[in-house]
Amino acid sequence: VSEDNGYIDWNSVKSAGYRFGVIRAGSGETSDQLFYVNMENAKAAGIYCAAYWQAQSTTEEGMKKEAEAFHSIIKDYSYEYPIYLDLTSPAIADAGLTKEEYSQLITAFCSYFEGMRYYIGVRADESFLSNCLGDDVFAAYDVYLVNSGDKPTFKNKYGIWQHGQESVQGVLGNTDVAYCYRVYPSVMSYYGLNG
Repeated sequence: VSEDNGYIDWNSVKSAGYRFGVIRAGSGETSDQLFYVNMENAKAAGIYCAAYWQAQSTTEEGMKKEAEAFHSIIKDYSYEYPIYLDLTSPAIADAGLTKEEYSQLITAFCSYFEGMRYYIGVRADESFLSNCLGDDVFAAYDVYLVNSGDKPTFKNKYGIWQHGQESVQGVLGNTDVAYCYRVYPSVMSYYGLNG
């Protein structure tokens, strides 16, 4: 979810059977105006939380700045699910970089968090993951796969599959929905990750 969804009734979301929310913290140089409201209300409702940052930069220096901006927003919360570098913006997805160049951008962003004991992954659509990223990225980072509709054919492992949009009680309009295949809260607790 993001500020695009407006104010969310997280108690209704939980009553409808949803267990976790992936909340956008910002994009490029801009923070999401409802991030703090979403985090506070989701946690109060007992929803497990993840956060993501929709990257816009195509330089390593720019990615480091975006990582710093992401951290400044999320640092006061703990997360039961991973935090994610989102690569779905056309500024990234249509940049036409090589696999090596994309790998360098991802490493520049994600390595910022690793020393601080964050569990960070990458979020992107199936085509971009399959055609633009190399196996080194999948060996290093968890994957949040965006592929609406059919069962993915993505050959590497992924922890979350965003399979489409639905009307969810407590959220105006349709919102993205996903399946999770890993018991992330136990991982975070056991290894002392994500706050």
